[in-house]
Amino acid sequence: MATNLDIIKILKEELEPVGSVLDLGCGSFYNSPYDYKEWDILRNVFSGCKITGLDIYDKNIEWRREYGPEGVYVQMDILNYLFDKEYDLVMCHHVLEHLTRIEHDYILKRIKDVAKKYIVIGGPVGFSDNAHHVEETGNPYEEHKIGLNPEDYPEFKIFFVEPVFLGIWKR
Repeated sequence: MATNLDIIKILKEELEPVGSVLDLGCGSFYNSPYDYKEWDILRNVFSGCKITGLDIYDKNIEWRREYGPEGVYVQMDILNYLFDKEYDLVMCHHVLEHLTRIEHDYILKRIKDVAKKYIVIGGPVGFSDNAHHVEETGNPYEEHKIGLNPEDYPEFKIFFVEPVFLGIWKR
């Protein structure tokens, strides 16, 4: 079974250093059994970068502001973000499956406009009903709305880390 540790390793091997990161759906480890110091992608791959993190769920933003890494963390729906500046890397990891297909397509187009070097996406392969997880966490925004198929991202270098995939797009 894949872990963030596998994904962190791939990102460290595949990415050149970046200065600025936009993390759409920056999430948190507030309700997680895992040690965030070891498992957090932002902390272990992008610490030291100028980070902007967006998340719709208030508890995720509160957690990020307290536990970092250092950055600007804003509670908002990523669909409302202006995308008015460029970033070296835009990450949308374990987020796209929470959008409708129209929202998914809109976000992908927008992040391609502002990513100067890389886009990182990822999520479960196919659709998975996660109603139990939504109920456990109390986070209604965690609901899966679509299934993701890595073949739908031909411009991305795809890594399979079962049961999820990681996609890296390089400009």
